[in-house]
Amino acid sequence: MELKKILKDNDYYSIFLSLRGFPLSCTYEDINNTDITNLIEFYNSHCEFYFLIIDAYYFGILFKNTDLLDIAYKHIKNLGYINLRLIEKGEKWYLE
Repeated sequence: MELKKILKDNDYYSIFLSLRGFPLSCTYEDINNTDITNLIEFYNSHCEFYFLIIDAYYFGILFKNTDLLDIAYKHIKNLGYINLRLIEKGEKWYLE
């Protein structure tokens, strides 16, 4: 909740941002030793979601939980973002 309060109470301009969500069962070493640069690495990792902003223009959001993916997709679409699409698991999509 502290992060949410800080972000909500202040104005920020994100140029580059990379957030990853891991289960509480993962150790600090597991998280730090996890490199994710493409979909295969994401699916093969313990990472549950990946949120990426590049140049304050391009946003990428990956979820393993399809229920969360559906909720996020609808929410983002309702916010009016354009060029929104779902990618398939087999697509070549890189995070770099």
